[in-house]
Amino acid sequence: MKRVHIIATGGTIASKAAAAGGAALPTLSAQDLVTAVPELRDVAEVSFEQFANVASQALTLDQLVGLARRVNQVFARREADGVVITQGTMTMEESSYLWDMMLERAGAVIVTGAMRHSSLPSPDGPRNLLDAVIAAVSPAIRTLGVLVCMNGELHAARDVVKFHSLSVESFRSPEVGPVGFVRSGRVDLRRTPLDDHRPISVERISASVALVPIVAGDDGRLIAAAAQMADGLVLQLMGGGAVPPPCVPVIAKAIEHTPVIGVTRCAAGSMYENVYAFEGGDKQLRELGVIFAGSLTGLKARLKLMLYLSAHPCPAPGSTEMRAWRRDLAAAFPNI
Repeated sequence: MKRVHIIATGGTIASKAAAAGGAALPTLSAQDLVTAVPELRDVAEVSFEQFANVASQALTLDQLVGLARRVNQVFARREADGVVITQGTMTMEESSYLWDMMLERAGAVIVTGAMRHSSLPSPDGPRNLLDAVIAAVSPAIRTLGVLVCMNGELHAARDVVKFHSLSVESFRSPEVGPVGFVRSGRVDLRRTPLDDHRPISVERISASVALVPIVAGDDGRLIAAAAQMADGLVLQLMGGGAVPPPCVPVIAKAIEHTPVIGVTRCAAGSMYENVYAFEGGDKQLRELGVIFAGSLTGLKARLKLMLYLSAHPCPAPGSTEMRAWRRDLAAAFPNI
């Protein structure tokens, strides 16, 4: 029988209310989660550990990096064939992508949680945990990277977003749909995720990156302030890549000393490729040096730039190394 190691960090799946109708807190342990789903023993030999027990908005970047190291350790020591991480859903689309960027693909890694805590009628945590363990032992997904398993669906970490704040159908991949499903005790794989995996290894995330939305009537003042405070910028651009004209000189000045990544602020879709030549259009932004990040969301592009800058700090502005460094950075953000 295959072995699955569960790493619990808290979240709604570990939460219950102290009194009927009261507010919930993450108080259930990893052992509590496993004990509540006896069917797990028919799927795999399960081990578990308590990494943290907090709501996911409280998980720090240091903790997320530390958990990635722990997963690598599990596979290096051959402690398990697959790993399931339980966490809160508020930051699941971010943490799962961070782990996907950091981990070697040595085994299946499944992230799951719950939208309804254990004190509510029909909590979804037990079903999601069982589905995640079923996925973790499936040979079909061993090398597909980190997957999010929620509501019977499997989503690639690169693509998944939390689409709804309350529904059990909260997680979607708007651009491409799920990788597959967990049905009748097995994985039904429907597609292979886009593979642009280039592991980035860091001891800690030392770089800061600001995520700035571009809005109607924007004069660029927020961009200018963020460029002074952060090591990098991710701009959520209008449509497939546009900004109001007053933002253009501000972005041009920021690019002199700060890497700038452009993503769409839309819920789905990718970036333009020299479609519009008007002032503030995608053609001008590319010529200024904005790196377009394809279909990555702003949340994920921010994490990727933070990782990249932590591993490859930006050379001094105007230095001979800067041009080659910018080429390497652009290659790390393919426009796909």
